Amino acid sequence: MIEYIGYIATSLDGKIATDDGGLDWLLDPKYNLPDEDFGYRTFFDSVDCLIMGKNTFLKVLEFPEYPYGEKPVWVLSKSKITIPTNLQAFVRRHMGSILELDDILQKEGNTKRAYVDGGKVISSFVELGLLSKIIITMIPVLIGKGIPLWDLSSEETIPLNCQGSQRFSNGFVQQTYSLQKNLSN
Repeated sequence: MIEYIGYIATSLDGKIATDDGGLDWLLDPKYNLPDEDFGYRTFFDSVDCLIMGKNTFLKVLEFPEYPYGEKPVWVLSKSKITIPTNLQAFVRRHMGSILELDDILQKEGNTKRAYVDGGKVISSFVELGLLSKIIITMIPVLIGKGIPLWDLSSEETIPLNCQGSQRFSNGFVQQTYSLQKNLSN
């Protein structure tokens, strides 16, 4: 089985971006700590691929430098997206369901751990009972209107188990949770 893990930053009020998709609040220089990446590199090196939605992928393309190197990236999108020529060897669009993607990844056999990113995608993995863990780094800012991390349609309570919490000197708090049960069973 593949271990699907969410890794994401939120504002204290649970937003992952402003209404227009902005991340300026996250990139504020006052939060920089020399030689500190909040465990990101270790986490990134531990995964075999990334899975994200179209909006997250398009936001990544706006970054000054593409951050994922040659690591395989799956973009979930039923609509057409343009993958830059220099990324076409590493980035694939998946138009089917998450369960179909899971089946593809299982059959390919190259993925033991996958990084799941983006609010809607993380929520979908949770509702399908596929997400085994989520690492949330809370940034000490309130955004108000914005895009929430959680976009759950389930009426079922979803219990989580806190595996750990770490506070950083810039006010960030990183929490790791495992999901306690598989909702699809």
